[in-house]
Amino acid sequence: MSYYYKIWLACILVLAFGLRFYGLTERGLFQSDEGYYLGASKTIRASLDWTVKQAFGINQPPLQDILLDKGGTIPSAAKPGFLALVVFCSVFIGMHDYTVLIVSGIAGILTVLVVFLLGRELWDKRTGLVAATILTVSNYHIISSRAGMSGTTSVLFVCLGLLFYLYFIKSSPPNNRHLFIAGLSIGYAFTCHYNLFFVPLIFLCFELIYSFKEDSPLGLKVKRLVILGLSMALPLIIFEAIYAPTKLFIYSKGLGSILEKTVWGKFYTYFEQVIHQVSMGGQVGVTDPFFYINLLLRNDGYLSLCLLGLGIIFLLLQWRKNSLKGCLVLALFFVPVLFWSLFSSLQFERLFLITSPVLALIASFGLTSLIGQRKWLLFVVILLVLANGIWHSIPTIKAKSGYPEAIAYMKSHKGVKHFSSIVTISRDYVGIKNAHNLQKESINEIKELYNKGFNYLLLDQDKYLYSTTIFVKGSNLVKPVFETPHTTTIFLYESFSPQTRKKILSEPKVLRIYDMGEILELIKSRGDEVSSSQEPKNGSRLHHRHTEAILDFGLYRLNILQFAIPNWFDCGGRPRYG
Repeated sequence: MSYYYKIWLACILVLAFGLRFYGLTERGLFQSDEGYYLGASKTIRASLDWTVKQAFGINQPPLQDILLDKGGTIPSAAKPGFLALVVFCSVFIGMHDYTVLIVSGIAGILTVLVVFLLGRELWDKRTGLVAATILTVSNYHIISSRAGMSGTTSVLFVCLGLLFYLYFIKSSPPNNRHLFIAGLSIGYAFTCHYNLFFVPLIFLCFELIYSFKEDSPLGLKVKRLVILGLSMALPLIIFEAIYAPTKLFIYSKGLGSILEKTVWGKFYTYFEQVIHQVSMGGQVGVTDPFFYINLLLRNDGYLSLCLLGLGIIFLLLQWRKNSLKGCLVLALFFVPVLFWSLFSSLQFERLFLITSPVLALIASFGLTSLIGQRKWLLFVVILLVLANGIWHSIPTIKAKSGYPEAIAYMKSHKGVKHFSSIVTISRDYVGIKNAHNLQKESINEIKELYNKGFNYLLLDQDKYLYSTTIFVKGSNLVKPVFETPHTTTIFLYESFSPQTRKKILSEPKVLRIYDMGEILELIKSRGDEVSSSQEPKNGSRLHHRHTEAILDFGLYRLNILQFAIPNWFDCGGRPRYG
């Protein structure tokens, strides 16, 4: 690679690092799933530390006390691959609110590097550098790389799988070691995010097409298909081999009841979690066919959409030249977009992330094909891409959670015990025993907790998921005792219906604390006007055991089959579908 290209790549990686890590340790947490992943990782880390010390005969408090102090929630979202990376990272930097963010940040930077390598393997070094540049400043990818969720990590492993698969099909003779690593990477991606279940199918189908186009013995073709399939399954089997004996040990030693009392849930094996998660389907039907196009426009602007269209056109025009490669790249873009567009209840921002590196590759191919060898024009367009991306990403980089400041306020006044609209995040900051969710509908239960020191009510944008509860109704009639800036719109297209988004956008971007004493006094004086409560609406995605939630989003109407297994996510705040 020439000196010029090396400088370009180095500058891209430095920029990618800055956009993904600037102020990351001060960002804080915003979304309930971020709180869940951190809490589940804390539970695993605390349990491992306790087990190791027990094995070496070191005196320590009972496991129940350890979990109440250092645990978070039960690991039950079928994403052990991501949790394992967070726990591994915590060995070096400790378990903080930013630990889960750093894992995503590292994955984001590595994805930029892998996209360069992919572009080089698919076409040439220049196309790879342009693709890496586009991904570096993609606001959508930056949002995910700065978030404490599993999407960015899973996409990194898909890209690694694609890279090694390209190494496999380009080597002569094909190297089965590359095929094995490709399958292993794709399988691990699934353990990070089960919504990528279609990715192994794409690769298996492509391998069938590729192998039968090759003039090789049938036995060799079958062998390669078996290697790919088994290597994809291996990470899943390994995690099940870890989870199944762990479950047996937990319940044989009587530790199951401790988990249920402390981290609010039963322990299930990996396969049990996967079966449950994939069984939760949404209503089929196109309700917003332009959801992902609008998502791209909101995050990355018209320039990215134009470059994507340009790339698709050139891939189709040069179909004979790029038949197999172009087919695989386009499949990795269009299959998830078309698939998720058919599931109205599963149109979440994070589901589009798998297409982000592929989009960069497609856009880069179109751009370099159009420009040809006109370096000055490429330079101008790259400057436009950089300016466009950085401009769109400024609000993302400046986004900051108000939770640390809110916790600090409570700690300096009446104590940290409180009710929270996102209890998974609150428990990460103050511990399991010091935070409760808003699903307490009995006045007597609320008063009992208030008498035990739960003096505050903390509400962020998720209050709209509880708009008919006593807490939110009461908060509408009293003034907050404290409020702090909180970027309520960072995950606006993840958790809320269109009607609720409008309400959030119309309000100040703050996190508020209310005095529970004032709300209870109001309930006492005004009675049924405040205390009447119904099931949460307004786009709520709350999970109640053994119920079928019917969520009315105006013209949107979703029927979501709820839990068949008792206490599956009985952890106060619950992870959503992603």
